[in-house]
Amino acid sequence: MLGIVAGDLGADPFFSVNFGLDALGLRPKVSATNLSGDTPGLFGGSNKARICDKERLIEFLGLAANVVPATRWMKALKIVGTPAIRTFVARLTPVVLRTDTLVRNHTLKNGTLVAFDAILQAGTAVLIDERGKPVVKCNCGNPLAEPEKDAGRVRLDTGDADWKRTGSKPTAIKKAKQPVKTFVITDPIRPDLAVARPPGSTGDRDAPTATPPPLPERGKKATPSGSTGTAAVTGPSGSASSTSTSKSTSTSTGTRRPTTPGGGKSAKPGSAPASIAPASIAPVLR
Repeated sequence: MLGIVAGDLGADPFFSVNFGLDALGLRPKVSATNLSGDTPGLFGGSNKARICDKERLIEFLGLAANVVPATRWMKALKIVGTPAIRTFVARLTPVVLRTDTLVRNHTLKNGTLVAFDAILQAGTAVLIDERGKPVVKCNCGNPLAEPEKDAGRVRLDTGDADWKRTGSKPTAIKKAKQPVKTFVITDPIRPDLAVARPPGSTGDRDAPTATPPPLPERGKKATPSGSTGTAAVTGPSGSASSTSTSKSTSTSTGTRRPTTPGGGKSAKPGSAPASIAPASIAPVLR
């Protein structure tokens, strides 16, 4: 199964511009093969960083020069009409994957929409919908969907030597049964620090919350989050602080040179129009 390294656009990305930054060098959590999108602590992030520039993505999709990719993008995500793009993206929530995650990735090759299952490495920034399902890969805008393959029966195929050596036990994220009222996300480096993030927000409305329990072990079922659709369990305001500074040097943020499964360079995508200034996005890791 093709593995896409954190920081890599991958071959034939929808866009060559970065709408977000991945967390590089993040050690993946090994968890159940299938987890619901409302599982507390499933995702990482920080309320001090914008890991996905949703406004820039909306602006780019609306450019006249991007009619073809925008049309294919809407088709993959089942969006009807260009005006609906803003409403759709506004409801999405930026997070960082804590597990290697099996998804249905979509690329654009010579104007044609191509869909295939792939493993996104832990640390990849994504936008999730109101049920916790990853729907957009932040650094290139690729549409995502639930995978067709079984996460417990796939083998990693990657040209990245480090990832190949450690291997991958990916998780497939299934949409929650009900819309999530609050996502509980943890600091990518300090999982004991957690915040509650309202759907559609980008960190500006985060609130400290109790540290969620560890993710379920592989082979065990996840604990249901309840029938209310609420993933958060808010604790005392001082129980976790999302503003603490971590001194860890094991991770970084940025974009790697895109590579193909065999380790070669992917085709160079087109550049952004001059009217779009480079994104100003704070690193996800403090």
